[in-house]
Amino acid sequence: VFSAEERSEIEKYIHENPYATLEDIRRHLGKDCSLVTVHNALKSLGYEKKRQRNAMWRRRREPDTSGCGRT
Repeated sequence: VFSAEERSEIEKYIHENPYATLEDIRRHLGKDCSLVTVHNALKSLGYEKKRQRNAMWRRRREPDTSGCGRT
């Protein structure tokens, strides 16, 4: 669903806005997709966010380079 350019833009946005919500990221990209799709893209890039208010995105592993966007 996300091109390599969009995936790169997601990483840049997360780096600049570590407290961004899935909705913030989707809005920034201007995509008409579900929040689950955004979450799966972040997961494939190696990011996770703890389930707490005001949690920040952190990279826990190397990104998925297969390009499929799923893990």
